[in-house]
Amino acid sequence: MTRDVTSIPLNHLLISSGTDIDFKMILEDYRACFSGHKVHLTTNYNQLSQFDIVFSENQLPHLMGWEKVKGRGSKSASAIITEVDSGTWTLSDAKKNQRWHEAKKRMLNYNIMHRIFLDQDLVPMVLTSDMKPNRLKLDIVFVANKAHESVILGFRKSKDKDFFVPTTLHTESLNNSYNLRRRTKISSLEWVD
Repeated sequence: MTRDVTSIPLNHLLISSGTDIDFKMILEDYRACFSGHKVHLTTNYNQLSQFDIVFSENQLPHLMGWEKVKGRGSKSASAIITEVDSGTWTLSDAKKNQRWHEAKKRMLNYNIMHRIFLDQDLVPMVLTSDMKPNRLKLDIVFVANKAHESVILGFRKSKDKDFFVPTTLHTESLNNSYNLRRRTKISSLEWVD
Protein backbone atom coordinates (compact mmCIF):
# COMPACT_ATOMS: atom_id res chain seq x y z
CA MET A 1 0.00 0.00 0.00
CA THR A 2 1.38 3.40 -0.95
CA ARG A 3 1.55 6.14 1.67
CA ASP A 4 -0.81 9.02 1.03
CA VAL A 5 1.72 11.76 0.23
CA THR A 6 -0.82 14.42 1.24
CA SER A 7 -0.16 13.30 4.83
CA ILE A 8 3.47 14.43 4.55
CA PRO A 9 3.83 18.04 5.74
CA LEU A 10 4.66 20.41 2.89
CA ASN A 11 6.39 22.85 5.21
CA HIS A 12 8.63 20.55 7.19
CA LEU A 13 10.96 21.93 9.82
CA LEU A 14 13.94 23.80 8.42
CA ILE A 15 17.03 24.07 10.60
CA SER A 16 19.52 26.50 9.09
CA SER A 17 21.22 27.78 12.25
CA GLY A 18 21.52 27.09 15.96
CA THR A 19 18.63 29.45 16.69
CA ASP A 20 16.31 27.10 14.76
CA ILE A 21 17.02 24.17 17.09
CA ASP A 22 14.05 23.23 19.26
CA PHE A 23 13.85 19.66 20.61
CA LYS A 24 10.07 19.54 20.70
CA MET A 25 9.78 20.87 17.14
CA ILE A 26 12.34 18.34 15.87
CA LEU A 27 10.47 15.52 17.60
CA GLU A 28 7.10 16.64 16.20
CA ASP A 29 8.56 16.99 12.69
CA TYR A 30 10.12 13.53 12.87
CA ARG A 31 6.81 12.07 13.98
CA ALA A 32 4.92 13.80 11.18
CA CYS A 33 7.41 13.06 8.39
CA PHE A 34 9.10 9.77 9.24
CA SER A 35 8.12 7.83 12.35
CA GLY A 36 5.89 4.82 11.74
CA HIS A 37 6.52 4.84 8.01
CA LYS A 38 8.46 2.75 5.56
CA VAL A 39 10.17 3.79 2.34
CA HIS A 40 10.94 1.38 -0.52
CA LEU A 41 14.03 2.12 -2.62
CA THR A 42 15.23 0.70 -5.92
CA THR A 43 18.89 1.08 -6.91
CA ASN A 44 21.24 0.32 -9.78
CA TYR A 45 23.20 -2.14 -7.59
CA ASN A 46 22.34 -5.75 -8.48
CA GLN A 47 23.17 -7.20 -5.05
CA LEU A 48 20.76 -4.80 -3.33
CA SER A 49 18.45 -3.65 -6.07
CA GLN A 50 15.45 -3.18 -3.76
CA PHE A 51 15.20 -2.61 -0.03
CA ASP A 52 13.07 -0.96 2.65
CA ILE A 53 13.89 1.54 5.39
CA VAL A 54 11.63 1.72 8.44
CA PHE A 55 11.53 4.76 10.73
CA SER A 56 10.48 4.82 14.39
CA GLU A 57 10.53 7.67 16.88
CA ASN A 58 12.95 5.85 19.21
CA GLN A 59 15.67 6.31 16.56
CA LEU A 60 15.56 10.10 16.82
CA PRO A 61 17.35 10.72 20.16
CA HIS A 62 20.42 8.83 18.97
CA LEU A 63 20.38 10.44 15.50
CA MET A 64 20.27 13.89 17.11
CA GLY A 65 22.89 13.03 19.76
CA TRP A 66 20.51 13.81 22.60
CA GLU A 67 21.85 10.95 24.71
CA LYS A 68 25.30 12.61 24.51
CA VAL A 69 24.04 15.80 26.13
CA LYS A 70 21.48 14.30 28.50
CA GLY A 71 22.55 15.04 32.04
CA ARG A 72 20.91 13.17 34.88
CA GLY A 73 18.29 10.50 34.55
CA SER A 74 17.75 7.80 31.99
CA LYS A 75 19.42 8.12 28.62
CA SER A 76 17.11 5.62 26.93
CA ALA A 77 15.36 6.84 23.80
CA SER A 78 11.88 6.45 25.25
CA ALA A 79 12.82 8.33 28.44
CA ILE A 80 14.36 11.20 26.46
CA ILE A 81 11.27 11.41 24.23
CA THR A 82 9.00 11.51 27.29
CA GLU A 83 11.06 14.34 28.79
CA VAL A 84 11.09 16.31 25.52
CA ASP A 85 7.32 15.86 25.20
CA SER A 86 6.69 17.04 28.77
CA GLY A 87 9.19 19.89 28.58
CA THR A 88 11.20 18.57 31.54
CA TRP A 89 14.36 18.33 29.41
CA THR A 90 15.05 21.25 27.11
CA LEU A 91 17.59 22.87 24.85
CA SER A 92 18.85 25.06 27.68
CA ASP A 93 19.54 21.93 29.76
CA ALA A 94 21.46 20.33 26.90
CA LYS A 95 23.57 23.42 26.22
CA LYS A 96 25.11 23.06 29.69
CA ASN A 97 26.73 19.78 28.67
CA GLN A 98 30.36 19.88 27.50
CA ARG A 99 29.43 17.69 24.50
CA TRP A 100 26.81 20.15 23.25
CA HIS A 101 28.79 20.92 20.07
CA GLU A 102 28.53 17.25 18.98
CA ALA A 103 24.75 17.14 19.28
CA LYS A 104 24.32 20.63 17.81
CA LYS A 105 26.15 19.59 14.65
CA ARG A 106 23.83 16.59 14.23
CA MET A 107 20.73 18.73 14.65
CA LEU A 108 22.04 21.30 12.17
CA ASN A 109 22.16 18.44 9.64
CA TYR A 110 18.70 17.05 10.47
CA ASN A 111 17.33 18.27 7.13
CA ILE A 112 19.39 15.76 5.15
CA MET A 113 16.56 13.31 5.84
CA HIS A 114 14.05 15.71 4.29
CA ARG A 115 16.31 16.17 1.27
CA ILE A 116 16.68 12.45 0.66
CA PHE A 117 13.29 11.05 1.54
CA LEU A 118 10.78 13.90 1.10
CA ASP A 119 12.24 16.34 -1.40
CA GLN A 120 13.88 13.41 -3.20
CA ASP A 121 16.91 15.56 -3.85
CA LEU A 122 18.64 12.22 -3.83
CA VAL A 123 22.03 12.15 -2.21
CA PRO A 124 24.42 9.50 -3.52
CA MET A 125 24.35 6.27 -1.57
CA VAL A 126 27.28 4.04 -0.67
CA LEU A 127 26.99 0.38 0.31
CA THR A 128 29.40 -0.29 3.15
CA SER A 129 28.85 -3.72 4.67
CA ASP A 130 31.98 -5.10 2.96
CA MET A 131 34.00 -1.90 3.32
CA LYS A 132 37.09 -1.86 5.50
CA PRO A 133 37.26 -0.14 7.89
CA ASN A 134 33.60 -0.06 8.87
CA ARG A 135 33.84 0.76 12.57
CA LEU A 136 30.13 1.64 12.83
CA LYS A 137 29.13 -1.59 11.06
CA LEU A 138 26.89 0.31 8.66
CA ASP A 139 25.23 -1.41 5.73
CA ILE A 140 24.08 1.64 3.77
CA VAL A 141 25.25 5.24 3.91
CA PHE A 142 23.91 8.40 2.30
CA VAL A 143 26.59 11.05 1.85
CA ALA A 144 26.04 14.77 1.32
CA ASN A 145 29.21 16.75 0.77
CA LYS A 146 29.38 20.34 1.96
CA ALA A 147 32.21 22.86 1.57
CA HIS A 148 34.48 21.37 4.26
CA GLU A 149 32.82 18.17 5.45
CA SER A 150 30.57 15.25 4.59
CA VAL A 151 27.23 14.62 6.27
CA ILE A 152 26.79 10.88 6.84
CA LEU A 153 23.37 9.29 7.34
CA GLY A 154 23.94 5.60 8.06
CA PHE A 155 21.67 2.57 8.21
CA ARG A 156 21.96 -0.99 9.51
CA LYS A 157 19.89 -4.00 8.67
CA SER A 158 17.55 -4.70 11.54
CA LYS A 159 18.25 -8.02 13.28
CA ASP A 160 15.90 -10.79 12.15
CA LYS A 161 14.00 -8.32 9.92
CA ASP A 162 14.06 -7.63 6.22
CA PHE A 163 14.57 -3.86 6.42
CA PHE A 164 17.11 -1.21 7.40
CA VAL A 165 16.90 1.39 10.17
CA PRO A 166 18.67 4.73 10.60
CA THR A 167 21.51 4.44 13.09
CA THR A 168 23.78 7.46 12.73
CA LEU A 169 23.81 11.05 11.54
CA HIS A 170 27.20 12.68 11.85
CA THR A 171 29.87 14.57 9.94
CA GLU A 172 33.31 13.58 8.76
CA SER A 173 36.06 15.31 6.82
CA LEU A 174 35.74 15.32 3.04
CA ASN A 175 38.69 12.94 2.96
CA ASN A 176 36.67 10.03 4.37
CA SER A 177 36.39 6.39 3.32
CA TYR A 178 32.80 6.82 2.07
CA ASN A 179 33.88 9.39 -0.51
CA LEU A 180 36.44 6.93 -1.88
CA ARG A 181 33.78 4.33 -2.68
CA ARG A 182 31.81 3.90 -5.85
CA ARG A 183 28.32 5.35 -5.40
CA THR A 184 25.08 3.50 -5.95
CA LYS A 185 22.30 5.49 -7.56
CA ILE A 186 18.69 5.41 -6.44
CA SER A 187 16.33 4.66 -9.31
CA SER A 188 13.11 5.14 -7.35
CA LEU A 189 11.84 5.94 -3.88
CA GLU A 190 8.28 5.19 -2.76
CA TRP A 191 6.67 5.65 0.64
CA VAL A 192 4.75 2.58 1.77
CA ASP A 193 3.03 1.73 5.05
